[in-house]
Amino acid sequence: FSLSKFDDIVTSYHKSSILISEMILKNIKKISINLGHEQKGNTRYLPQRIPDDGQIDWNRKSLEIYNFIRAQTHPYPGAFSFINRAKILIWYAIPFDLNIDHKKKIPGTIVKIFYNKDLLIKTNDGYVLINNYTLKPSKFKLKEGMKMNSINFSKQMKVIVDRHNKKFPNNKLNKEILKKVETG
Repeated sequence: FSLSKFDDIVTSYHKSSILISEMILKNIKKISINLGHEQKGNTRYLPQRIPDDGQIDWNRKSLEIYNFIRAQTHPYPGAFSFINRAKILIWYAIPFDLNIDHKKKIPGTIVKIFYNKDLLIKTNDGYVLINNYTLKPSKFKLKEGMKMNSINFSKQMKVIVDRHNKKFPNNKLNKEILKKVETG
């Protein structure tokens, strides 16, 4: 199935459940169950993620950050960042085009807090508008100019891959994942 720029992890699950159901119903008569036979071919795996893997690298492009956030929204633990000792869980954000360049602003900086508490955050190539988030502790006060901590995405991917290889040394990873580790 195809994913649009509006899909997130929940709509992806919905699409796959509909299509898998239809596929099973269509092919149930053709399926022969051969228990005990190993899968043949070049099996490749995806590494298991843990909640700590959801920290955002604000030095990435707006679209990459947007995709990272929407891949980890509910029902998952969410993408997140830290401001001082407060944690901000980000459930939904969108790239935000603005014809003003804040080159002096460091990626991760809160450029604007709107009347409805939406946050405009500087990224490597522009901005994202965060319009659904949870702040812990909830009493923490966000202010324009504050900078969210950033993690290095390449190092984060390497940690995920190394953890997988240590836990499952015989389960080779998908080549696209390995490419991401190399190129960031």
